[in-house]
Amino acid sequence: MQKTFSFIVVGAGISGIRTALNFAELGYKVCLLDRSASSGGILNQLDHQFPDNHCGMCRMLPMIDRDSGLQLCLRKGVFHKNIEFMPQTQVVDVQGLVGQLKITVTKQAAGIDPLRCTGCGNCESVCPETTPDQFNAHLSMRKAVYLPIPHQIPNFRVIDWETCTRCAECLKVCPVKAINLENKPHTFKVEAAALILSQGAELYDPIVSDLYGYGQLSSVVTATAFERMLSSSGPYKKYKNIKKIAWIQCVGSRNLMLGADYCSNVCCMFSVKEALLAYDRIPDGEFTIFYMDLRAYGRDFQKFVDQAESKGIRLIRCRIHSIEPFENTDALRISYFKSGAIIDEVFDLAVLAVGRRPGQALPVYADHDGVIKVNQVPEIKDIAQAVISADNAAAQALEMIKTPLDYSDDADYESNAHLCEDEPQIEVVVCNCGHCGSLTVDIIKTEFAQQTGINFIGVDNACTPKGWADLLQRLKESSANRLLLILCNPHVYLPLLSQLQKETQIATALTELIDLPALERHGRAVDDIKMALNRLRYKNSQSEFKTDMLRPVFPTGLVIGGGPAGISAALHLAQQGFDVDLVEKSETIGGNISWITPEKIRLNFSELINAAKAHTLIRIHYQSEVMQTYGHTGRFITKIKNQNKTIELTHGAVIIATGGRRIEIEASGLKPHKKIVSLFDLACQTETSNFTAQDLKQIVMIQCVGSREEPHNYCSRICCPKALNTAIKIKELNPETCITIFYRDIMTYGESEKLYTKARQKGILFIPYTKTRKPVVKSNSAQVLVEGFDPIMGQEIILQPDLVVLALGLETRKDLPPVFNLKTTCNGFLKEADSKWRPLDSGREGVFIAGLIRGPLRADEAVMEGRAAAQRSLQILTRKQIKIPSMVAFVRPSLCSQCELCIQNCPYEARYADLETNSIMVDTAACQSCGSCAAVCPNSATIITGCEENSIMEALELN
Repeated sequence: MQKTFSFIVVGAGISGIRTALNFAELGYKVCLLDRSASSGGILNQLDHQFPDNHCGMCRMLPMIDRDSGLQLCLRKGVFHKNIEFMPQTQVVDVQGLVGQLKITVTKQAAGIDPLRCTGCGNCESVCPETTPDQFNAHLSMRKAVYLPIPHQIPNFRVIDWETCTRCAECLKVCPVKAINLENKPHTFKVEAAALILSQGAELYDPIVSDLYGYGQLSSVVTATAFERMLSSSGPYKKYKNIKKIAWIQCVGSRNLMLGADYCSNVCCMFSVKEALLAYDRIPDGEFTIFYMDLRAYGRDFQKFVDQAESKGIRLIRCRIHSIEPFENTDALRISYFKSGAIIDEVFDLAVLAVGRRPGQALPVYADHDGVIKVNQVPEIKDIAQAVISADNAAAQALEMIKTPLDYSDDADYESNAHLCEDEPQIEVVVCNCGHCGSLTVDIIKTEFAQQTGINFIGVDNACTPKGWADLLQRLKESSANRLLLILCNPHVYLPLLSQLQKETQIATALTELIDLPALERHGRAVDDIKMALNRLRYKNSQSEFKTDMLRPVFPTGLVIGGGPAGISAALHLAQQGFDVDLVEKSETIGGNISWITPEKIRLNFSELINAAKAHTLIRIHYQSEVMQTYGHTGRFITKIKNQNKTIELTHGAVIIATGGRRIEIEASGLKPHKKIVSLFDLACQTETSNFTAQDLKQIVMIQCVGSREEPHNYCSRICCPKALNTAIKIKELNPETCITIFYRDIMTYGESEKLYTKARQKGILFIPYTKTRKPVVKSNSAQVLVEGFDPIMGQEIILQPDLVVLALGLETRKDLPPVFNLKTTCNGFLKEADSKWRPLDSGREGVFIAGLIRGPLRADEAVMEGRAAAQRSLQILTRKQIKIPSMVAFVRPSLCSQCELCIQNCPYEARYADLETNSIMVDTAACQSCGSCAAVCPNSATIITGCEENSIMEALELN
């Protein structure tokens, strides 16, 4: 049977999940498919992400209308009522027009029916065949019947057909006949308006190279393998005698011999993260990172590197010569070139920072009309960049299909508007599948015979489709308004709870699940059942406060800043049919367009400027500044000063994109000199028709002037590509010009590595320097001198150039009034809610940030961020009203003393004082029911629904 979706998303890694959630939150039906057996991509294998070295994947989950999806770790699976996940599925053909695509997909046979499988694991336990476990980077073995990832929900197994011998032992022990050993793929068709291709990159396999001994030396592992060694779910629980570890960068990347003339983006910071993790786990260890360029190009990346260096982690710029076994032990002798000499060191472990595999290509259908590519080439990205790229791709898809947004999901709101008006009637369901141990429904019923308002039923094999259908039918016939499910494997049922609520009208918040076998193993089953019953019985009605908390959304966007990010944000909102107020401080929009030297990017941005000026839904307020704002998510009121008058704007969401500025040459501390120029100025001069390089015999460029150290301790991202482009153009105009570039690290991440290669091919010279040994510029009225140290030659050098070019970098604007109460970094950039998983959310719901105000970036990246931030704001603007989740804070006015402690302590800016009603209010869209407000309230005026005092206290009364 052919299925129809609004969108198909191919690839269920970080970008794919984020793209699917974008559409699902807008009410669109999405098919998310992946060729692997689980979602999550490579992030499933990683427990830690810098800069805090914690996992935070769940922070991508919807912040508004949280009840539409399960609030679970996304490494366990993607569960949203508008998303259908198809594992082990690939697209083989795309036909049709935009808006009416006909897509042919093939689904690999899993061998085990997920609708029947109960996750008991009997099949895996009896399977006689083993193979290296790819999830654990081949550090351990797994069965031919296996669980794709250890934390997957539901926990059904799949069959590895290459290892499976079809011995049929698994068939004999499966209690629900879920196994089919016929490996027959299933091909079918789906329809969608558009397809978003979010293809990830495969990792380079270092076994093809004999340089590092991978595959022959047991102490040489990949970075992914080391991550699994550190993981609590990995194959190693201790680190044996490992004390001294080396990380080797650019394995499979930046290598012309391999056809890999690119940087893989993430390897440097990945290694720094792992070195810091090792530092915490092995206190007396020694850790070294061998690198060519340490690409700390993100806003806070340099601080992370500084943290590693402060803890004694060595960073050595060099090329590895060889890795050999050391004296018939597991230790390794690593030889490397440093300052013209070969140095030998012994290490216990070598970790290879492998990049993406060269030679990968997008599928043939990628160029079909109606297909949006998240990445133009398969590549690995930093998490934040992957998330932003996904938001941008979702925005492009909506613009392409030109379908007006119609968020109609409010129709089912009434079923969530209250939990219960009647006396508690609790239905206790016990699964009789043979896995629940000795505690049957009759025994439980006898144990609680004295309690009223409770009905007990047993369901045979509730974890199977037939048993679940039987359960739903019995609950429909029941008068119960609260439900306790006592099951053998609650994880199987979690994705089904929304269906249960829809068909039985029993709210999810009034449903409890108990893992009976686990409780029996710990001997506390009866007590936990009693606690669950008490919690359910004393949960309060929510109708008393939910009506007052409903607030309509004002469908207008406010964009502050008319640069690349602000203009692209305003255009995306306008193209989706929303009015936009664009506030610009200067007399025209365009921001720093004068800096943009690549002709293609400049022309594209000029088109955006003209489109914004011409769009009828965009009102541009020139020479205007924000003076005051108040309100809540969905309805803010902002006052702006427009020359001599004040204008009041009402809007549902705001995007702050006030930009940044270049650091002027005076900040270098050098005296003005005609032969000393800014990189920005020279780059602009080379684009003019009258520029000539014939008189320039020697040029010296100095990178990172005043950058990557305080007060600008970050990489500005644009300086290295701009320097290389400028140097190449001068070389093309005059090949005789000698150009020398002093650099700390060349930050040509991703495909821009090709610029670095081209520059070297043009004969441009590169001399590295350190923060403690910088090149020095001296000048008099007639000439300038540059004194530096060449580490390759091992000697001081003095150059007398015709021109010294300083790369001074970028800084944020510091003149934004603090009306939005947003946090900033120590360098003045606006701080996001989460640097990895919510990079464009400000931390105050309804307020988004994009462009140079968030951190240094290129113009094309700023355009992408603006469009992505606008896409984020659509989760608010497309709603008629903000849904109130089943768990949310509310205030009892009669007990509230208006001390405002809750406002001060709310981490989500979800509390505010309403001057009109003279009361403390809760922004239900921003509230995440964390309980901080309830904890500090001195009068118990704040309540979290589902956690009322009487419910919690009664759960503790085990009498």
